[in-house]
Amino acid sequence: MKTLSWRIWFIVGLALLSIYLSAPTIIYFLQPKDVRGDLEKFQSILPGFLIKDHVKLGLDIQGGVQLILDVDTDSAVDNYLAKLAVEVKRWSDEKYSPSSPVTSSYHLKNERRLVLVTNFDQSPVTLDQLIVDVREDYSSLIVVSKEPEKLILAYTEENVQRIGESSLEQAERVIRSRVDKWGVADPLIHRRQNGSILVQLPGFKNPEKAKELLGRTAQLQFKIVDDVFTGFSEIDLSSLPEGITLSETGSGVQRVFVGEDRNQLTSFLSAYVPEDRRLLFEQEFLAGNRIKWSSLVVMATTEITGSDIMDAFVGQGSGISSSPMVFLRFSALGSKRFAEVTGQNVGKRMAIVLDDVVESAPNIEQKISGGEASITMGGGRSYDEIFSEAQQLALILKSGSVPATIKIMEERQVGSTLGPDLAKKGILGILVGLFAVLLFMVFYYFRPGVLACLVLVLNGLLLLSAMASFGFALTLPGIAGFILTLGMAVDANVLINERIRQELAQSRNAKKSIEQAFKKVFWTIVDANFTTLIACTILLSTNSSGPIRGFAITLLVGLLISLFTSLYVTRVLLTSVLAHKGDAAIRAWFKGARKHKIYQIPFLSFALPVSIGVGVLALMILATTAFK
Repeated sequence: MKTLSWRIWFIVGLALLSIYLSAPTIIYFLQPKDVRGDLEKFQSILPGFLIKDHVKLGLDIQGGVQLILDVDTDSAVDNYLAKLAVEVKRWSDEKYSPSSPVTSSYHLKNERRLVLVTNFDQSPVTLDQLIVDVREDYSSLIVVSKEPEKLILAYTEENVQRIGESSLEQAERVIRSRVDKWGVADPLIHRRQNGSILVQLPGFKNPEKAKELLGRTAQLQFKIVDDVFTGFSEIDLSSLPEGITLSETGSGVQRVFVGEDRNQLTSFLSAYVPEDRRLLFEQEFLAGNRIKWSSLVVMATTEITGSDIMDAFVGQGSGISSSPMVFLRFSALGSKRFAEVTGQNVGKRMAIVLDDVVESAPNIEQKISGGEASITMGGGRSYDEIFSEAQQLALILKSGSVPATIKIMEERQVGSTLGPDLAKKGILGILVGLFAVLLFMVFYYFRPGVLACLVLVLNGLLLLSAMASFGFALTLPGIAGFILTLGMAVDANVLINERIRQELAQSRNAKKSIEQAFKKVFWTIVDANFTTLIACTILLSTNSSGPIRGFAITLLVGLLISLFTSLYVTRVLLTSVLAHKGDAAIRAWFKGARKHKIYQIPFLSFALPVSIGVGVLALMILATTAFK
């Protein structure tokens, strides 16, 4: 009796806890539409003693934005080679000091090649010795071709695959970090089998902003400007294409060409830029959403990247305009490298390149050892527009830079005109179905049916509280999974009651009958639910869309709870009744239920099939109206 008492109190405590956790969700669906659509307003009306978590609405109910992103792993390999070019040059200078055979290094963009420019006149090291040393310290590289003045290297195929896989993982992690900082409720971010990333943002109303924030790679690079570049001096100014002009504001020897068509500028100027330089552009915003692009040739070597950034924030610039700026704080290693680069290039300009666009190119007047830098935002716009762009840039840089180029393969905006109302109808359908099942159980089993109803209500409360606690989203298929869970829970209780009746019919005492009944139905119930659990697991592993995952998760959690309530809670309740009422009471309970078989009542023998048919037809009409 002492053990039984503790079990009863455990069930009561579990029921009270489930009511407490489910209360915010129940209150949420009882609110008017304007309150349900405003999370802060809804949380403000909740009593202080209640938690703020409630069941979220999925994309198919609440509406929102769905994007499918494609990560270009080839660009990730290029970015790794760009970093490696700086590292190999530094390695050579340290290893062969004071006469390094490597005079410069750069990578060939879009070709997956690393080029080491060599000069062995002043170095005792031979080309073969250099190759041996490089292969020893950089085993991931292989020699593609070797010449006395140029050594071309590339990654092995294994490393290319590894970089591609790691870039996908990092892109997914960075995207998740960005979305978490926006405060989107229950987003779905899932990497699919073809390498693309599915992003669902329930309740997010601005698809253009979502594309801007997620599609932007935010690859920040610091490159030294080649102000003495003379490659454009060969261009005949009299034969410039229409739309391209020579700027008179260039700095140093380098000519600067401007135009409003970036692709036209790239096509025209690329032929004059050698492979150890990069053609980039500065942008200037003009009236009418027009942009003027100005050419700028920089060194191919990337000195510092966004991976060296520890923090980014928006601040006010100095001067009369005081326009918003993005301030950067480097990590310890990045700060050291930044000091080295600025110290070695005093008097030169350093281009701050964001996604292949030069945001600014300040002059390095002295060595900067503070580990901080700033990005001046482009002008030609209102203060609010510049401040908003600075905030987005700081958020992206702080969240992390995606290691590869991201392309928007598909975008879809899901309307939310029915939204919470549709969810409310779904909850109403659950309650109506639950009430009908409870009514049938009481009518057919009487007092054992009342116990089954208590267990069923506890099942529903536990499932609702679990969904709220773990942050699961309620989708339309999830509502179907909820109803199916309750139906399967009833099925388990029917099996238990019928088995107890059979055991009592064999003239055994009630205690023995209950024990034998649960012993015999245990594996039947477990096997029936286990096969469904396997199906749910397969759905979760092979489907990435929110609605299908919502159905599978709801059904999976519901079945686990159903196993607990039917095999444990029901047995504890029946054992408690037996302990307090005695053997005769249990026999009377099930004997009374046995007399009322539906098919033996003359009127219902005709009315039951008709009622079922009318009920099914009514449910079909209701479903069609609700989900139209």
